[in-house]
Amino acid sequence: IGNYLPSLLWTTADNNPTIPKAGIWAQAANTGSRLFFGTSNSYATGITNTAMVINESGNVGIGTTTPNARLNTSLTNNAATQLLMSRLGSTLSATAFDFNSGHSRMGTLGDFRLLTGIDTMGSFTSATERFTLLSSNGNLGINDTTPSYTLDVNGFINTDGTTGGYKQAGNTVLYASTTNTSLAVGASA
Repeated sequence: IGNYLPSLLWTTADNNPTIPKAGIWAQAANTGSRLFFGTSNSYATGITNTAMVINESGNVGIGTTTPNARLNTSLTNNAATQLLMSRLGSTLSATAFDFNSGHSRMGTLGDFRLLTGIDTMGSFTSATERFTLLSSNGNLGINDTTPSYTLDVNGFINTDGTTGGYKQAGNTVLYASTTNTSLAVGASA
């Protein structure tokens, strides 16, 4: 642990009783104080990792001792799910975030719904559902809470640029141009 004082350390009566197995300790720095939480995956060695730190800015780091945000998690390249939030009980739900193998993923148990307009306490009572992805069939709804098709949009769809359109199986079936205000419909649009 080094010069991290004061500290609370836990030891066991067996497996090297003089070596701490878990601890909470403080560290003073020029910019303020930090609080560390350590655990062990090897009783013979003692505390093997700093599981969590709260730095002088109030940032919390899990898996990192230098958090750069209010909550900063970091795992090794071999780690799987980075963050898991779940609700247990009669209605199970979970959301997981994974930043592995050079890409980011988010997964849910059940439907994924994105709402806007929550209040400052995190309540969804006044929020409006804007984006719905159904787990049962993969249908996506934008401003539609019960999408019946692969993509259901309740409202206008806008394409930017001088030309835009819609393709079916690689063939343009709807084409619009703002330069000559033309609209073409059909297989050869």
